[in-house]
Amino acid sequence: MISLGAKMAKSDGVVTKDEVRAFKKAFKVTDAEMKHTARAFNLAKQDVAGYETCADELITVFRGDRKMLEYVLEGVFHIAKADGVLHPKEEEFLRKVAKRFGFTDAEFDFMKARHTPGPERNPYDVLGLKPSVSRR
Repeated sequence: MISLGAKMAKSDGVVTKDEVRAFKKAFKVTDAEMKHTARAFNLAKQDVAGYETCADELITVFRGDRKMLEYVLEGVFHIAKADGVLHPKEEEFLRKVAKRFGFTDAEFDFMKARHTPGPERNPYDVLGLKPSVSRR
């Protein structure tokens, strides 16, 4: 998760302090873990290359548990939007990770909608519903 989070932060070309803080918050890094975590994060943030291996390792560690993989992806979304903008390169990175985790485009769009600023949100997307759904 450390490497994937760092690579997410780098995906738009710049790792900001807001993204580092968001990583710590999303993945609940304790003070005791900080030294090791910071070393791994700083090494991984050099570039996005190798994110596939990071994602594949998480699939193995979580034995394909979709809820855990969704939790990781939600955390990575949190990092992406930490600077107030979901950059197109960040969205592209997130979409590739989601696909690798086995999420469909519709599932990704549902997750993205929950992380999009208010006026840009489509309420159907946020709820994961089709506009044709009835009130019953």
